[in-house]
Amino acid sequence: MGEDEILYKYKEPDKLKYILDILINNRIFCPKNHVLNDVLEGDFKIPYSNHVWSEIQENFDYKADLWEKIEQIEGFDPDTLYAPNGWGTNLHRLTDEIKNRRICSLAKNYNIARLWTFYAQDLKGVAIGVKVIDKHSTRCDIQYDGIPVVNNLDNLTNMDEKVYEVFSHKNPEWHQENEVKFIKHVLNEPRSKWKINHELEKQLIENEIYLKVDVKSVYYIKRRIDITFKNILEKIIHYINVERIQQDKEPIKMIGLSVEEIDYGM
Repeated sequence: MGEDEILYKYKEPDKLKYILDILINNRIFCPKNHVLNDVLEGDFKIPYSNHVWSEIQENFDYKADLWEKIEQIEGFDPDTLYAPNGWGTNLHRLTDEIKNRRICSLAKNYNIARLWTFYAQDLKGVAIGVKVIDKHSTRCDIQYDGIPVVNNLDNLTNMDEKVYEVFSHKNPEWHQENEVKFIKHVLNEPRSKWKINHELEKQLIENEIYLKVDVKSVYYIKRRIDITFKNILEKIIHYINVERIQQDKEPIKMIGLSVEEIDYGM
């Protein structure tokens, strides 16, 4: 993990407008975790008195949601559940933070068959190599050791640390993706200024929902890519590179791969 590390975003040809947004604007849209492909993304377990909750509901709208589990935990006083720093209160805080964070998932490799198949429409899309230059996000290298267990739920003084702890673990079946996540920070600039400062509004939106990157390369599978799609990309990248050269930036490389260069994890 160095300053010149290149990470990869796989994209399918049907999402051309998102590909062009990355190439032209040097940014990647960061969705919230509930739309990610892993339905357990952002899930966690909690230990207490030798008990582990196998699942934590996404919303705790009523105390009754927790009663059955809470009543079975030895030594737990239910009257403290929604105290200022009680379990219920902190569960609300942590789950709300997890739901509101935006995430960009990138891969460490450009030749993984699983990623080309799942995210690049059966090898017909692209893997875009980028250098992350975002100052409003935190990197999380993934450990494929299962759903995380969150300890010290009664002490959430460092909420960011808990959020990153949750997102840095996934189930072992995803290990081939060799993934890196970038978790966007929650910004606290007053939104009331948006009404009178459109530049601030644009900047806030950029910082909150996009990961800023510098595009370095675009990989495609020579045998699989549609020729029209390839020609569009080549022309767009040519015009981008004219501007990049004028700015003394390295041009974006478009690189074709053979199917033999793909790692099928055999």
